Amino acid sequence: MNRFSALIKPASSLCDMRCRYCFYCDEAARREQKSYGMMRPETARAVVDRVFACLSPRAHVNFAFQGGEPTLAGLEFFRDFVAYAEAANSSNFRLAWSIQTNGLSIDEEWAAFFAQKHFLVGLSLDASGEFHDQNRLDATGRGTFSRVMRARRALLRAGVPVNVLTVVTRQMASHPRAVFQALQKNAIDYVQLIPCLSPLDGALAPHDLRPKDYASFMKDFFTQWCMSLRTGGQRMHVRYFDNLISLARGGECEQCGAAGQCTPQFVVEGDGSIFPCDFYALDEFCLGNVHTHSVEDTLQSEGMRRFAQDFAPRSEMCASCEVFALCGGGCRRYRSFYFREKGYCPQRDFLLQAAGILQRLSRYLH
Repeated sequence: MNRFSALIKPASSLCDMRCRYCFYCDEAARREQKSYGMMRPETARAVVDRVFACLSPRAHVNFAFQGGEPTLAGLEFFRDFVAYAEAANSSNFRLAWSIQTNGLSIDEEWAAFFAQKHFLVGLSLDASGEFHDQNRLDATGRGTFSRVMRARRALLRAGVPVNVLTVVTRQMASHPRAVFQALQKNAIDYVQLIPCLSPLDGALAPHDLRPKDYASFMKDFFTQWCMSLRTGGQRMHVRYFDNLISLARGGECEQCGAAGQCTPQFVVEGDGSIFPCDFYALDEFCLGNVHTHSVEDTLQSEGMRRFAQDFAPRSEMCASCEVFALCGGGCRRYRSFYFREKGYCPQRDFLLQAAGILQRLSRYLH
C-alpha cells in the first residue's frame, strides 16, 4: 500500500465531557464492552508494527487519534507512540499526525509537543458560547466554551494548525447567520460542519436535526460564505464546500463518504480491537485485533464481509437526482438522516441551489 490511515482510540470511549449528542457514547453503549480501557504500550507498538508491515517503501501514513477523548491517555502515551513510530520507520514512510480533541486537557505543554511533532489538531467547538454550552458540557454539567477557546489560543500561540469541528444541532439550524458570524469573529479559518445524528435506534432527541432544517441551514450558511468571498474577506475553508468544489472541477473527494463511496477505515480501539468505521465500531463489525491479525487479515474477515453487505441503500430518488454526481447518496451513516422524510432529500435541496455557484467557484478556488 502507498497510502494508509489508522484511526486510534487510546482512551476508548472514555471522556471527561458529557456532550448531549455524542454519537460514540451511543455506539459504545450498544457493544458488549462499552469501554475497552486505556491503550497499553504493547498495543500501541502493535498498531505501528501492523501498519508498517502493510506499506510500500516511502508510503504516506497518517496516525489519527480520536475518542472518546484521546488526551485522557496522557501526554507520555503520545510521546512514546511517536518515538516508537519514528524509531521503527526504517522504510522512510512519510508520517503525518492528527488528533481530534475536546480541548479540556490542552495546555502549553501539550501545545509545544503538537508543534514539535507537526500535529494537525481538530478541536470540537460549536461556534459560540451560546450554542456550544447548550450541549458540550463537562462531567459536572458546566459549559466548556471558555476552556476550549483557551486551549485554542494555546495551540495557536505554539504555531499548531487548528481545524474546528462544529456539530449542527436543531437549535443551531435556525441561526445560520449567527453561526457563520461567530466562526468569523473567532477567526476560524477551517471548519467541518457535522450534522447532529440521531442514535442508531433512530430515537429523536431535542437537539437532533430535522432534514428540512438542515437543508435550510446549509443554504443560508453557504450564502453567507459566498458573500464573504465576494467581499474579499479572509476565506473560511469549509471542508464540505472544499470537497464539493473539487468534485465540480472533476477532481476527487478527500472526505470519507462525501461522494457516496464508503472506504473502510482501520479503527483501533483501546485493547487493539479493529473496526471498519468510526460510525460502526460495533461487535458485529469487529475485524480482529492488532495483536493477532494483520491489515490483510482484517480485509478478508467476517466482520468486513458483514460491513460490506450491510451497506445502507440509497434512496430511489438518487436514480433521477440532478446533483447525484456531487453526492453519490452520501455517507452510509448519514443516509438514515437524509432519507427520513419520504420523497425529500436535504442534500438535493441544498445542492440544487449551490451546484451552479460551485461550478463557477471551481474555476478559481483551490
